[in-house]
Amino acid sequence: MSNDPYIFVLAAGFVTPGFFIAGALLASVPIIIHILNRRRFKTVNWAAMEFLLKALRRNRRRLRFEQWLLLAVRCLVLFFLGLALARPMGCNDTTLASLAARRAGLHVIVIDNSYSMAYESDRPGAKTNFDQSKILAKEIIDRLSRGGESVAIVTTARPATAVLGAPIYDLQAAKDAVDRIKQSYGGTDLAGALDRARQIAQSESAQPTKTLHLITDSTRSAWEPANATALAGLGHDLARSYKIIHYDVGQPNEWNQAVVDLRSVSHLVRSNFDNDFLADTRGFGNGTDPVLQWKLDQQVLPGAGTVHLTPEQQPAVQSLSQIKQGGLHVISASLATDDRLKSDDVRRRVIDVAAELKVLIVEGERGGGAMSGSGAFLQLALAP
Repeated sequence: MSNDPYIFVLAAGFVTPGFFIAGALLASVPIIIHILNRRRFKTVNWAAMEFLLKALRRNRRRLRFEQWLLLAVRCLVLFFLGLALARPMGCNDTTLASLAARRAGLHVIVIDNSYSMAYESDRPGAKTNFDQSKILAKEIIDRLSRGGESVAIVTTARPATAVLGAPIYDLQAAKDAVDRIKQSYGGTDLAGALDRARQIAQSESAQPTKTLHLITDSTRSAWEPANATALAGLGHDLARSYKIIHYDVGQPNEWNQAVVDLRSVSHLVRSNFDNDFLADTRGFGNGTDPVLQWKLDQQVLPGAGTVHLTPEQQPAVQSLSQIKQGGLHVISASLATDDRLKSDDVRRRVIDVAAELKVLIVEGERGGGAMSGSGAFLQLALAP
């Protein structure tokens, strides 16, 4: 290893700095050989050589220039060979590197495709954070050496899925797999995705280097789940196997307002009776107060109003007495908001409204007259 601090600083900008340092050292070999071959000599005047010496003096400048040029070409050939094998960060053509780095490393790319990644960030060429994550994933694959580095892909939407569970060396096929990943509207199973990455590392223990690329929007709910302790322990295991790189595609000052749940207070919803429904709403970030609106079968219900949302908001209540018919109905709660994540602004629930209850009365003693049987009073109570 060279002790030259200048060479060391230059080598830090390459994927494989060892090749760069080796090229720099090899470039000095022709110079050393040139110096060693210089021998002291004694001039002896010889009449027969005078004519040749005069011709040599005439051509001395040209010959000296050609010798220096040949020396420079030899040095540059060795230097640029090391430079090519070191793979500068900005170079996409990695053919030379692949010749010297076959089966040189494993890259596991974890892509967050949970519903929060549908946030509309409107970057150039990427409408949502999820679109940006796919662009980043393909840029990572483009920097790998063909035939030398393998790729595995895992998604975090619940349940976590190994899109490419067995690493492949076909980089174009890996990019095609990234294109096929769809935006999910499920939650984030980050722990499950990282566990799959750990399993891949165990199955590919022969790989000399392993890199884990984690592309997420860094939502708090993903990093602080109910099993946060297990997630922390998993992180220590991964750090022993991988070099971990985290790409945060979220943007500063993002905010969101959501209807996270809609449910009936009672298990039985009846027609022509009051039925209470609860809507759990949440607000994250500094958004303006939205309007909460209720609908039944696409008909607007009374009671809409502005709500101030917090991360621990109390449920909003809607009392329905307008359900006149039994059967299936759709109730919805929606927020009129200008946030950039539209998928959680409305929540719908299908309810089965009971218009009547069929009851089977079994009498232990049958009577002949009115109200004489053992079940007569129960029958009268149910159908007065």
